[in-house]
Amino acid sequence: MLEEISEIKIVKETLEEARLVSRFIYNHSKISFLFREHSKKKEILKLAITRFAIDYLAVDSIRESE
Repeated sequence: MLEEISEIKIVKETLEEARLVSRFIYNHSKISFLFREHSKKKEILKLAITRFAIDYLAVDSIRESE
């Protein structure tokens, strides 16, 4: 069911943007430090290709840190 949802255009685009944001933050140590400092020490879950549900958890993690 989650895989079917991921094929919806807006969901697919949102997940791709979340992946880009997550990669950007993790690939830049200063930004990663600032993110943790301003998000009450929360971490963004790293996205994994093997587990589809992790995408939704990562999006939720990013959303909660706003």
